[in-house]
Amino acid sequence: MHKAVFGVLFVVTVLSLSNSLADDTVWKEETPEAAEQQLERMRAAAGKLSRFEIDCLVSDLDTTFAEDKRRHIHLYADETHGFRCEFRPVDLKHMTGRRTASGESSKLSPQIPETWVCKGDTWTTFHEAGRTYATTNVGPKSWLAWIKTAPHQLLPPWLDPAVDWKELNARHKIKLAKSTASEFLVEFSPPVRKDVKGFGPVIDERLESTHSLIIDRRTNLPKRWKTISASGTFDRLTIFQRIEVNPPKRDLKIVLTGYQEMQQVAAAAAQNNPPAQDDGEPFRTIRFAANCFYVLTWCPL
Repeated sequence: MHKAVFGVLFVVTVLSLSNSLADDTVWKEETPEAAEQQLERMRAAAGKLSRFEIDCLVSDLDTTFAEDKRRHIHLYADETHGFRCEFRPVDLKHMTGRRTASGESSKLSPQIPETWVCKGDTWTTFHEAGRTYATTNVGPKSWLAWIKTAPHQLLPPWLDPAVDWKELNARHKIKLAKSTASEFLVEFSPPVRKDVKGFGPVIDERLESTHSLIIDRRTNLPKRWKTISASGTFDRLTIFQRIEVNPPKRDLKIVLTGYQEMQQVAAAAAQNNPPAQDDGEPFRTIRFAANCFYVLTWCPL
């Protein structure tokens, strides 16, 4: 008798466990109102976000050249003091590049190890492979002053308190919402875009892009974020391994030991290998302009 009762209880327990596991993986439709509430909970979980730390894997798919750049990013940002961001390669073995919207396969591209430290009005870039560094002024009058806000580009705008909530709701309409017991998926339609005439301040690309978000219902923080640029040529997939709000304060000390200043290295190389009479100056000027454009449009963040 006892064995029979035990057997029934065991079967009931297994069935209950199976149902709970199934509920955790089966997606159910949600209303736009439910999705808005989940997004509001995510914004509330961020608080003021004056200090945060992130570990994430990023896949940047350039659809023009069918190139998929993979990297790991570790970021610590302090709104008052600055930030430190480390870009590191990931093991590309057994990986395949994502396909473009047209179905074309892409080639994988590794990240060159690089570290950014921004403290006060000084931005220092460390190139790990050559053990060189470069410093740039990013004060209020600098054309690169926007670098100070670059860490926010790693945050979905619904998480970022620096982005106006009403503008987000006005420009980004919810197209699809689904959930499981542990995750909440929200997909947005292409945003309503504003006409900008002439040259103005650097536009927050997040407001111009199309988004898809998977949110952890336990922490109310993002787990997976996909964004497609307004032009459709840039497709970024971010997988968050860790997001910590208000982490312990980190030291942003800049240590130059073991590194050489990049301009000095370049000057020494030029002295040892002087250019020929026709040094192609116009082409070098064009190349410099192209590099500036690269920094503005293909910033790793």
